[in-house]
Amino acid sequence: MTEGEKRRSQIIKILKDSKSPVSGTKLAKVLKVSRQVIVQDMALLRAQRMQILSTYKGYFLDAAVKEQYVRIFRVHHDTEHTLDELQLIVDYGGKVLDVFVEHPLYGQIRADLMIANRMEAKQFVEQMEAHEAHPLKLLTDDCHYHTVVAGSEEQLDLIEQELKMRGYLQE
Repeated sequence: MTEGEKRRSQIIKILKDSKSPVSGTKLAKVLKVSRQVIVQDMALLRAQRMQILSTYKGYFLDAAVKEQYVRIFRVHHDTEHTLDELQLIVDYGGKVLDVFVEHPLYGQIRADLMIANRMEAKQFVEQMEAHEAHPLKLLTDDCHYHTVVAGSEEQLDLIEQELKMRGYLQE
């Protein structure tokens, strides 16, 4: 996970834990970065479909998002392991919101997945095979990212441990 990804995860945690809006100035001070970095991070988080709202008092998360925990996983595996990877995530209570790659020429390329159970994971892989479609990860030598939501940090920790154990997690 890059420093920026770690910082954005910290921003989400701070916003989830806060009962009131958090100013960009306060986030910048806590995270030891400039206010401009926070503005850029907010734009990236919103591009990742995070429901971050801003008011004159600061940033806050939409109430529905606060009930969930979010983590971005950087993973690497061949196409034959796609179903295993997706089912692993949903088996531990995660929902795969999207897949994205960091392309050297085009920048970030993202596709929504919204996979919440084994059946949806299987259907996704079947559709990929039926259409002879190539996954985004082929653009970046099998390296890709998933935004995953779950009901607790513990579930995300278990997903991370299992991804690591199976050799899918890339740090």
